[in-house]
Amino acid sequence: MDSGLQKADLQVARDLSVGAWIRDSLAPWVLFAETPVTIGIFVPKGFENYLMIQHTHEGDWTGNLGPESFTKLITILSQFTSTPHDCYIALWEGNGWTNPGAVSYFAPAKYPRLHQFRLKYFRSFRFHLFRRGQFVRRPTDLPNPPNSLPEGIIDAPRFTLPNRGYLLMKGPIEESNKLGWYPGEFLQQQSPNLMWPADRKWILATEIDFNVTLLAGSEEMVAAVENLNFFTTQRFDVTDAIADLPIAEY
Repeated sequence: MDSGLQKADLQVARDLSVGAWIRDSLAPWVLFAETPVTIGIFVPKGFENYLMIQHTHEGDWTGNLGPESFTKLITILSQFTSTPHDCYIALWEGNGWTNPGAVSYFAPAKYPRLHQFRLKYFRSFRFHLFRRGQFVRRPTDLPNPPNSLPEGIIDAPRFTLPNRGYLLMKGPIEESNKLGWYPGEFLQQQSPNLMWPADRKWILATEIDFNVTLLAGSEEMVAAVENLNFFTTQRFDVTDAIADLPIAEY
């Protein structure tokens, strides 16, 4: 990466057993089960209280908390752990900018009328955006843009939970605010999908298909986030059915 682009001061977490406690505490994730799927498939049981933070501020989107929101949140979380300089930080492995060959671009279609005819029958969200234009999506063999992740993380073994794989890092909590990629000179930030301190006093989970971030921890910590009067929040329990909660945005 160019010397002018900053790296987060994090290390690759090669001992993947550090997250086994999460896997052991999650609700079963059984596809097409008759019983309702609960929020406990994403956040572990055993904590005093649980809080849902809606993504409503600038930079927030489904699967991500924006820089302002995330900075305010980790400022509070750092006060409720004895190990703020020893945290585990995980990113979902499916982000395009972490997968070589996944980057694509839009180029003029060679046969615009034929392309529009195809789009009429093969509709998707991405194609819909360009249905009235003269563009087609093409893959590129160019290398993915540089990122702020520690060297070696892309090729390191993945930390896995049911139906999800993650790039796992460790380091100070404030460095979790420096993750992302460089489409140009400035960092496009990506908040962690999972994060917890070594003392396991709390855990943060931002599932890729949710427009909320889930927190589990002490009553004091949850109340501190609520009392900030910045976030739109709702308390929940790990036994709550996902279908009954405002978590997805499609």
